[in-house]
Amino acid sequence: MSLKKSPIQYTQRRSDHIIAMADRIVSAGDERLDRDRATGQNAYGIPSVPAPDEVWFSSSTATGIGPRGWQALQDIEATLGQGGRWGQAGFNALCGSIRSRIQARMGIEGSATILSSSGTDAELLMLAVTERGTGTPITNIVMAPGECGSDVMVACDGRHSRARTCLGAMIEKGTRLTGWEAADIRTETVDIRTPKGAARSRDDLDTEITALTRMALSEGRTVLLHVLDTSRTGLQVSTRGTAQRLMQAAPGQVHGVVDACQLRCDAAQVRIDLKNGFAVIVSGSNFAGGPPFSAAMILPPALATAMQSAPPLPMGLRDYCAAHDWPKTLRDTLCDGMLPHNGGVPLRWVAALAELDAFDRVDPGITEAIIARFEAEILARASTTPFAAPLFQKDDSTPRSRSIVPLVTLRPNGSPLSMSQAAELCRALRSPLGAASDTIRQRIVHIGEPVAVGEHAALCVCIDAPRITDIASRITDDRSLDSAFAETLTDIDDLFAKWAALVDGKL
Repeated sequence: MSLKKSPIQYTQRRSDHIIAMADRIVSAGDERLDRDRATGQNAYGIPSVPAPDEVWFSSSTATGIGPRGWQALQDIEATLGQGGRWGQAGFNALCGSIRSRIQARMGIEGSATILSSSGTDAELLMLAVTERGTGTPITNIVMAPGECGSDVMVACDGRHSRARTCLGAMIEKGTRLTGWEAADIRTETVDIRTPKGAARSRDDLDTEITALTRMALSEGRTVLLHVLDTSRTGLQVSTRGTAQRLMQAAPGQVHGVVDACQLRCDAAQVRIDLKNGFAVIVSGSNFAGGPPFSAAMILPPALATAMQSAPPLPMGLRDYCAAHDWPKTLRDTLCDGMLPHNGGVPLRWVAALAELDAFDRVDPGITEAIIARFEAEILARASTTPFAAPLFQKDDSTPRSRSIVPLVTLRPNGSPLSMSQAAELCRALRSPLGAASDTIRQRIVHIGEPVAVGEHAALCVCIDAPRITDIASRITDDRSLDSAFAETLTDIDDLFAKWAALVDGKL
């Protein structure tokens, strides 16, 4: 096959407004968004401008910005740019607009939406809301720490997970945020897999969650109980029912939060969670297909109301959020001393919401057919190659999102790759290799970062909202799903062809 030349290459000379927009997109982000000077890519190999000729199967980790998101940003710039200069009033208005759109999409009457630079930083906000609302020692119970982001456990303990915060403060990684130095915060973890990597039963999880919660309550502690909607390998182990019963049995002492950062659930499920008293953390950077990283925390009505009379947030959160990330009902009470706005966060949400708005127009039946076809094509190829194997078999009844297809990585002799080797493979897939005439090895293919599953390293091949929307747009009265899926089929074939070439080269 021949590759089209991308209309936007980082190394090309470009207009000042494109450079400025790329800079704004990555602003208000920690070092994960830092770009390599030569390539313009961040640590995950993702550029801050559209790369339409690269293959994007990486939404379990993060994705690049697509044409729809980029166009939405150009439209916003034309509206609020004030001749190329973004004023404070424009950013403040944009923050309010984004919060309103997320609230209208997923919120319920009385809920409150707060913007955040990432899902990890949203965990700090959730901890702060719980701590300020109770004033008691906290036990933070976290599900699947190995499958919900590498820095989440650090944030759940009230500590800095990076050496630089999203607002540019240089701090000592691993230390407590200012104001929490002596806070009594304890973290407990619940693994969703056995040591060998098998998914644990819901009964086992419910028993462990209940025991940990009761133990914390017996010690006079407040419990912040996590529910994981979808893990990075696509596991959907719902403990919502148990969490809700524990919340109802100890009102005001047990608080629940749903980690829906993958956004593999629909807006209706988020609204149900809010009605049942859960806070919900969502992200525009995974299934939604927005650029990394963006998140939001949505508080249920009772908690949103209670926070209107809570004391100001700990001083250390000034390095992680801005006043206009919060609705006015909470801003005046909680956000003392904060910067006015968090520039890159609402911009990244602009792109994500453009993709979600387009996805909403796709018929659910067509979405289901596209996801089923994608999963089938990935599994068919993985089942017949010596270097990858499906983590889940077709007859596996484990609840999971079929839009994430995790594959076990293998050496030519059939033994598993280590996590470091899987990470190297991931980097090689997204790097141009070999001679210019070798179009397969030159193609840049993004897949999800490796996840440890027992002794194996799983790489996740994902379909996201932008790709589903694009495939659906090609289905017409005279064009079938087979025809509309052809481009994605080529991308899948190129992924496995490059993977095979790398394995043959003894990566």
